[in-house]
Amino acid sequence: MKERKLAAVQAEIAGERAASLAQSAGRLRSALDALKRFDGGVRGRKSRTQLVAEASEACLGYLVQREILGFGAQDAEAIRNEYAVPAEVWNRMGAVTH
Repeated sequence: MKERKLAAVQAEIAGERAASLAQSAGRLRSALDALKRFDGGVRGRKSRTQLVAEASEACLGYLVQREILGFGAQDAEAIRNEYAVPAEVWNRMGAVTH
């Protein structure tokens, strides 16, 4: 009985982790898409600097979350390629402006 409850809890935790990682990936994709639209001439309320900062934050968050979940930092370059993260965004990760 206890094993089934434990398995159910572990399955729920795994589901929440997967959902959270998917949400983080979605934030990264959305931030990169917004930057790409801006660079393509579609201007919104945000400056390019803001969009780069948001994309960098989303990218860092996604990479850290993957590492925490055990995927490791070794696949960072694969993520960079898969999401076509521009060098400007990649190099700005972790930078804080005041």
